[in-house]
Amino acid sequence: MLNLLEHTIKPMMEGEGVKMLACYTGVTGPRNTIIDIWEMDDMEHFRAAYARSIGKLSPGDDLRGKLDSWVEKEILTFMDRRF
Repeated sequence: MLNLLEHTIKPMMEGEGVKMLACYTGVTGPRNTIIDIWEMDDMEHFRAAYARSIGKLSPGDDLRGKLDSWVEKEILTFMDRRF
């Protein structure tokens, strides 16, 4: 999963202007926890960047299928920076 994140998803999203600020893996708590922090303009920026990125994949590259096979639970949280 980390390989896919680092070598496929990160460059794909950064090519659309969505910057990965950090990626953490859990030491305690639920096993195999990964937390990524991304910076983007707003929700529409994320939606458009994600749609364009997925559109650039070859038809045989089942990114969502790969993610679904590795991710037991996904929690997406979008936040606004305050300071």
